[in-house]
Amino acid sequence: PSFESFFEPCSGAGSQDIPVDMLDIASSFVLASILVAPALVPVPVGVQMVVAASSILYFGSVNSLTRETERKSRGEIRDVIASDQAYRFPLTASVMLLSLFLAFKYLPEFYVSLLLTLGSVFLGTGALAGHLARTVEELVVVASGEAARKESKLLREVRVPVPAAVGKVMGIPDNALVVTGAWGVGVLLALPVGAVYFFKKHWLANNVLAAAIGLTTVELLAVEEFKTAAIMLSGLFFYDVFWVFGSKKVFGANVMVTVAKKFDGPIKLWLPKFPGALATK
Repeated sequence: PSFESFFEPCSGAGSQDIPVDMLDIASSFVLASILVAPALVPVPVGVQMVVAASSILYFGSVNSLTRETERKSRGEIRDVIASDQAYRFPLTASVMLLSLFLAFKYLPEFYVSLLLTLGSVFLGTGALAGHLARTVEELVVVASGEAARKESKLLREVRVPVPAAVGKVMGIPDNALVVTGAWGVGVLLALPVGAVYFFKKHWLANNVLAAAIGLTTVELLAVEEFKTAAIMLSGLFFYDVFWVFGSKKVFGANVMVTVAKKFDGPIKLWLPKFPGALATK
């Protein structure tokens, strides 16, 4: 069975009941409400954890299917993750995690942390800008109709050339980045969030950037079969077990916890456990 059969009823891929634009807009506002709710009313930490994480996974999966359906309608083909590639995910993640642990252990912690923070804030801000741009685009289409995709100045596409090496690494077709006015609006809205996190380390800015990274990561994972996903998640389960509970016996420290505590970037959700948390770090 494929993931399409699971998400098809609500994605708009095979149903005309809910337009895709409206579904994407609704999912954006629902996720934003989930992230902001603990700032306004006390929400148990356990509830925050389950609802926020599940929502990011679900909406990311639905968005992934929507984008894939759009690509297929244009005749574009994307490489998917095969079962044999899924086995390598835990190994790749282990190498990256251990590399970070060794970097924190043997290199100046301040510079390692600064570099990782800058990189993760850049990624988070870029991911948030992309999601906001898509939401702006869909709001324009819902308000003005499908004709707005060609007629609205806000949605007019401009091709920006990028170096061939950058285009190859980032998978940019024809080495040209296509941007719109909506993308510019997304950037303008995302930059303050990135700045608030970088200078203030506010938990809400952190969660917004972390959610954007999570959504983008799920969307980019081209998994078509439950078998492949099961292999990947099973491997990552044992990856977590070893690096959280078994790594101390091998490396003298809990590798996962050490990296998580020293990595000062929006890569995890911060869950407030008290009311009136909006004005706090």
